[in-house]
Amino acid sequence: MAKATNVEAVIKTAKPIKSEQEKVVRKFEPEDLVLVRSITQGTLLLPGSKSQILYTWESYGDIVQVEYRDLYTLKASRSGYLYKPYFIIEDEELLENPHWSDLKKLYDSLITTSDINTIINLPVADFEETLKSLPEGFKDAIKMEVSTRLDAGTFDSISKVKIVDKICGTDLFNLL
Repeated sequence: MAKATNVEAVIKTAKPIKSEQEKVVRKFEPEDLVLVRSITQGTLLLPGSKSQILYTWESYGDIVQVEYRDLYTLKASRSGYLYKPYFIIEDEELLENPHWSDLKKLYDSLITTSDINTIINLPVADFEETLKSLPEGFKDAIKMEVSTRLDAGTFDSISKVKIVDKICGTDLFNLL
């Protein structure tokens, strides 16, 4: 058997070179503040079960700092605040943590504000099917947008109002 050359010996004993640096997962402390954006139309309140802080978002898009321990408690209980969702965690470091990967997947599948307009402008049959498939938080956003447009006199689809009433359990038809 041939004797291994110095190069072969080095290759066999060398540690693999990492092409990418390993990501360091940040450990959040209970009182660390995390940015959270509301995706709920109108005022949203969250009583912090651990901190006893009442977090308040005044309108869609508002950002509030929430203590990590309150978010962790919501995640542990699979709260609708996180999973319907009523708000979105804006901290990428937190979402990169494997413990929070289910929320990252959920957020990647969510619709945006421009999507709300697109959904409202769908043909009636497509509108109904799409509305049925949305998470509760976005159903709420759709019904609030339809309600706002009805109040402003800029929504004229009686069929879509009836669909929203049926799927969301509202009575918007009486606003006509």
